[in-house]
Amino acid sequence: DAGWVRHATGTLAPAGTPTTTPPTEHITWPPPGRPLDLTHAYDELTTRGYTYGPLFQGLTALWHDGDDLYAEVSLPHDTDTTGHTLHPALLDAALH
Repeated sequence: DAGWVRHATGTLAPAGTPTTTPPTEHITWPPPGRPLDLTHAYDELTTRGYTYGPLFQGLTALWHDGDDLYAEVSLPHDTDTTGHTLHPALLDAALH
């Protein structure tokens, strides 16, 4: 009964319509915090019953800073992204 937790917000608009102003603050990358070892991350997920094909294994780096997690995700270089503003496999990897 904890209720809903908002993790993100979004706005839908016609293509080509700017909906937000780009951030003006400087963002440090890599972020602060402790980098986590992802060497066996997808092997561990497989043992837990989650199997991801190569296209969906996009989590490449992860940092832990207090209650915050920062991640780098990417698609294989030869992935066709035609027709996608945000490729579904990239979004999926961000949720890992």
